[in-house]
Parts: sequence; C-alpha cells; structure tokens
Amino acid sequence: MDEQAVVSLIYRPQRKCILKRARAATGYFEHGSEVGFEHWNVLKSIEPSLFGEPVGMWFAENLRPAHTSEYVMGIEVPLHYNAPPPVGMDTVVLDACLYLLFHGRPFPPEELKRATDALKTEAKSYNPAARNLKWAPDKAPVIEYDPLCERGCMIAYPVESLHD
Repeated sequence: MDEQAVVSLIYRPQRKCILKRARAATGYFEHGSEVGFEHWNVLKSIEPSLFGEPVGMWFAENLRPAHTSEYVMGIEVPLHYNAPPPVGMDTVVLDACLYLLFHGRPFPPEELKRATDALKTEAKSYNPAARNLKWAPDKAPVIEYDPLCERGCMIAYPVESLHD
C-alpha cells in the first residue's frame, strides 16, 4: 500500500464521554440514518471537550448495553464534567487506555471513502507486537476522528503491553 500512515502511541486518561447511541449502526452513515445527523452539531457545542471535537466510536459488546449498536457518536470530556447530557444522550466513563493512532495523509474531497478505507486497511495489517503491544478491543472503544481533507483521516485503536 502506498498510503503509509503515521502511527503514534497515545494515552487517553480516564474520562467521560457524552454519546448518542443507536440500535444497529455499524458506522457513521448507518448511525445518522437511524437516529439523525443533527447529534454531531449538538456534540460539537459541548464544552469543555478534552480533544476539541466529537468522534465516532466503536464499542466492543462487553463495553455497551445490550440492544445498542457498536457505533456511537460522542465527545470526550473531563472526568469532573457534571452537566447533564443533552436529551436522548448518555454519559459514560471511559477507562484510561493506550492507543495506536493511525493518521493518514490529506486527501481531496472526492477521495473521502478511499482515504478512510485505506487507513482502516493499513491499520488492520499493522503488527502492534513490533512495539511490544497487542490489540485490546475489549478495553476501550476504537476512536475515529472527523476525516477532514486538510488533515487526513485519523483512527485510534486500543492497545496494551504484551506483558499485561
């Protein structure tokens, strides 16, 4: 593959996440079709946000309530954040976790699907053992940042040490 994402190890502290759940969504477009797209703008208005923007997240079955979808739209806020969530949204606590962040190259607007698919394919073929890590999908959600043309796609996968 010619993409070659930049791969960084990042740490996310214990934090809260305000999120909008669905029943069967596996991605952004399915989520929006099921519950509407207006939630993204509601999430964007929440302050203080830890990382400046809403994200899409995939939760493993053990990390979500029964009969809810793996994909949610959410925004991470500090652990001390105590405002009630917007109507129809939930607040959950996310454990501290290490992530491998895959950051793709900028892309033209017409290449959005190709850019996101290429980054996910590259991440799936990545061997975290090269960094003494292993995938940890049951520890924390996968986080996908808004794929903006000027900065590229970014997706973070939870990992843990091979020795844990």
